[in-house]
Amino acid sequence: MNCRRCGTPLEKPGDYCLTCNTANADAVVAEFDADRAHLTMLDEDAVVGETTITTRPEDTERLTEVQLRNFAGRVADEIRRKRPETVYAAGEREPLRETRAQLHHEFYRVPDGGAGGSDRDGTTSSDPADDGGKPDVSPLVEWVLDRRGDRSLAVVETPPREKIGGSHSTLIGDRKGRKAVQTVAEHPHVK
Repeated sequence: MNCRRCGTPLEKPGDYCLTCNTANADAVVAEFDADRAHLTMLDEDAVVGETTITTRPEDTERLTEVQLRNFAGRVADEIRRKRPETVYAAGEREPLRETRAQLHHEFYRVPDGGAGGSDRDGTTSSDPADDGGKPDVSPLVEWVLDRRGDRSLAVVETPPREKIGGSHSTLIGDRKGRKAVQTVAEHPHVK
């Protein structure tokens, strides 16, 4: 893959371009299992790359702790290479928590398996002839793509004075208190 801005070849798809300081992936979807993590890099609504990071589980408790920390570190390093705005993650809790602790990106936990159950190999319960030419992505990636960009809260454009109301006048000091609050609400810096 080449940088979308300057055309410099990138070592891995979705990597941040150090030549022109451009991010080539704005989100990463991470699917964790006990022994592997599958990362899908997204640029707006397009899948720009995928990678899988594996580990070998250890038997003893001390080595398990080290193995978990090292595995999460490798996943975190791969995500840092992309410099995404947002990371979406699902799956095994322990490696997910450890990876989240090592990253400083917006990190959202999403439902395991997305909207429906599916295997990592891309087989789903729906008819493959029905996909309409969509690329083969996991249900989790589809779930993220469907919901990305949706605002969770609507912006209220109502002036502050009109927001004040209700029948509980004693909470703001009866008439004198209400008048004081409404006077403050008229100030241009009050939202």
